[in-house]
Amino acid sequence: MSEGWGTETANSVKQSIEVSLQALLNGVEYTPGAAKLLCGKISETSVQQLAQLKLPFKFLVTANIFEKGLSSMHQSSSCLWEDDKDGAVTIRYENKSLSAVVVVFAVALQ
Repeated sequence: MSEGWGTETANSVKQSIEVSLQALLNGVEYTPGAAKLLCGKISETSVQQLAQLKLPFKFLVTANIFEKGLSSMHQSSSCLWEDDKDGAVTIRYENKSLSAVVVVFAVALQ
């Protein structure tokens, strides 16, 4: 893998998070209490999965879960960084009851 952020690295990060989301949320019914707990679990699991990739980045993970069909969500982020070294990826997951959005920010160690 290359040292900087690129398509290959972004795809590896995205795939890792998608696997975690599928494992954690498949068949889960939305409730406010469960959403709160799952947001924390998604963030923790994502960081653990990303650490296993042994990529030269510090990662910041945000997770949002909302009830499907009954609410809307607007999210925005902005970063000042080096485009050729740092990056971000957004991953969306849906089931019959809920939607989840995970954003991973990656800041190069060097």
